[in-house]
Amino acid sequence: MPLKIVMGLGNPGKKYFKTRHNLGFWAVDLLSERLETKWRDSRLKSAIASAEYEGWNLILAEPTTFMNLSGEAARLILAHYQASPQDLLVICDDINLPVGKIRIRKQGGTGGHHGLGSLILCLGSQEFPRIRIGIRPLDSEVLPNLEDFVLSPFPKGEEAIVSESVKKAGDAVLCLLEEGIEAAMNLYNNQ
Repeated sequence: MPLKIVMGLGNPGKKYFKTRHNLGFWAVDLLSERLETKWRDSRLKSAIASAEYEGWNLILAEPTTFMNLSGEAARLILAHYQASPQDLLVICDDINLPVGKIRIRKQGGTGGHHGLGSLILCLGSQEFPRIRIGIRPLDSEVLPNLEDFVLSPFPKGEEAIVSESVKKAGDAVLCLLEEGIEAAMNLYNNQ
């Protein structure tokens, strides 16, 4: 059975739970609920859940490191499961996309995202697919201090839009597993 590791990026702890930077965790949590998996702590610097889905051995992961050290967890998980970067699917927030949008890519650079930068550095590769969830405010072209912004919660007016984009990201993961990355890109990158 082929393996797919779906890693949501975020920061651990209640302090960060509702912040923009934790959308990767939100999406993986939603997948865990839909697949009725149970989380367990591991020695892989991550919380891990596993399931079988459409012929895939699916591993869900949320690093217990902070965002900027996500690559350490990814390296341990890939080594443990004897997997390659291409077996990894990363879900994270993206300041370059407006709230409500998601983008799927087969590979790519950091886009200024420190979590993706850590993954690329620790894995020695940028050849892993990712689903990016937009956090750029709909009503603003100029952002305040980026660190403060990504570590703050969404305003009430954006909560419904964000919930829908997180659901779309989860749907995109399942579509990718069922029909392949090209089909998922064609369907979700145009919404």
